[in-house]
Formats: sequence, C-alpha cells, structure tokens
Amino acid sequence: MLNHVSVNALLKSVILVLCTSLVIVLALGAWDSWRRMATATRIAGIADASTHIFTALHNLRSDRARSYRLMLADKPSAVDDQRLTEARGAAMPALKSALANLRGMTFAGQPAVVSELDQRINTLTRLHAETLAASRRPKAERPAGLATGIRDEITAFITFLDRLSLDLNRLIKLEDAFVDQLMEIKQLAWITRDRGGDASVMVSNTMSGQPLPQDAFIRYTTNLSKMQQAWDVMLQMAAALPMPARFTNAVEVAKREFFGREYTEKRTNTLKQLIAGQKPSITLEQWSPMSVPKLATVLDVAEAALDVAKQHTANQRSAA
Repeated sequence: MLNHVSVNALLKSVILVLCTSLVIVLALGAWDSWRRMATATRIAGIADASTHIFTALHNLRSDRARSYRLMLADKPSAVDDQRLTEARGAAMPALKSALANLRGMTFAGQPAVVSELDQRINTLTRLHAETLAASRRPKAERPAGLATGIRDEITAFITFLDRLSLDLNRLIKLEDAFVDQLMEIKQLAWITRDRGGDASVMVSNTMSGQPLPQDAFIRYTTNLSKMQQAWDVMLQMAAALPMPARFTNAVEVAKREFFGREYTEKRTNTLKQLIAGQKPSITLEQWSPMSVPKLATVLDVAEAALDVAKQHTANQRSAA
C-alpha cells in the first residue's frame, strides 16, 4: 500500500513538472514572438515615416529654390510654375503622412516633435498661399521680405526634417543588424542627393540672375567631393548585402543618369561659363527640367533601401 502511494505520488509529481515545464516553454516562446513582432512593427512605422520625410525633403529643396526665384522675378507670373506646383503637390501630402505616422508612435519627445511638425506644415501652407498670390503681382507690389521669408522657413524645415530622420534611425539602432545597414545606406544616398542638389542649384540660381559667391568653384567642387565620397561608401555597403533587383536597378539608373559623363560635364561647363561671365550653352528653362529628374534618381536609391527595410520587417512580423 505504501509502495503504491509512493509510485502514484511520484507519477503525479513527474506529470506536474512536465506540464509546468511545457507551460513555461510555451510562455517564453509566446513572449519572444510578441517581442519580435513589436520590434518589427516599430521598425516598419519608422521606415514608413522616413519614406515620407525623404519625399518631402527632395521636393522642399526644389520648392525653396523655385519660390525664392519666383518672388525675385520683376514681372508678374501669368501662369503657375509647373515644377513648383509639382514639388509642392508632392511635399505637402508626404509631410502630412509623416505627421500621421508620428502621431501613432510612442517615443521620448514625441509630443514636441508632432507639435513642431504640425506647426511647420501650417506655416508653410500659409506661405505657399501668400507666394502664389504675390507671384501674380509686380515685384514692387509684393510683401517685403516674402522671398527671404519662405526661403528661410523652408531651410529651417529641411534642417528639422534632417534631424528628425536621424533621431528616428536612433530609435531602432541595434534592433536589427540588416535594417541598421539599410538605414545607413539610405542616409548616404540622401547625402549624395543633398550635395548634388547644392551643386546643381548653384547653376540654376546663377542663371536666374542671382550673384555667384566669390569662391563659387571651390564650393562647387567641395560639394561634388562630399557627394562622391558618400556615394562610394554607400556602394561598398550595399555590395556586402543581399539586395534585391529593385535596389540594384535604382543604383544603375542613378549611375547612368546622374553620374553619367554627359550630365556631369554639362553641369561643370555651364558653371564655368557663368563664372567667366559668358552666356551658357543652356537656358534655365532647359536646365531645371533636366537636372531635377536626374537628382531624383539618387533619391530613388534611398527609397529603394527603405523599401527593402519595410519588406524585411514585414517578413519578420509575419514570422513572429
């Protein structure tokens, strides 16, 4: 009888231990899956916000240059500037989408970031309306300081978005090694486009009648040097990763269109002609429609890297 009770108790104890162990293993597995899904969701949200921010950054640069030139033009504009309309039409929805993304996130300083972004969007919307109305009037009848006002506001907006983009990257740093490298590739592609834009706008601003700085060619070559350095580092990083065709195709297009010999020589030779006081071999009306799409090919590389990050996190979330 004693032996029977002892064996019965032993069997119950073994079963209890096994069941408890199984529950613990399942609970740990569920916790790990939940943690991985939460991480993937957070990364996906930041990747979405970064995509909208990059779309806005590219178009805000175009908006700044064209708005400033439009406000300095002597004659009233009878029709809307198509390139300016396109830039604003792309930037504002992207900014509002980024704002919606950020409102759904939780991180230190999120309320202040959302508040500032919302305020800047409202300010820029007002300035867009004011500059559009002012462009219909002769220069002497336009509000004083409107040209520098919108230029400085967009410059401050771009600085804010650049800083925000870096801060968002830090929120997911070390969460996923592959995503970390993709975000770095994205940032290097943006630096390439940003410095390339500075080199390009020096040409367009001068053709529109703005004075060249004394060290114009030094600034130009410095921008090109930093642009090329960022691009080379980006290519080296990408070469070590399993990148899909979407990304490699975007790189090839940028190499052909933006880094191609025909365009780079045209840009440099035009600036040299302007510095020498000669009439350039291309007009502003020809230059802008050519240079802006070529710059956009570099932005496509950054957006392709973000697409890879979003697809990767979607797969991780699905697996979790």
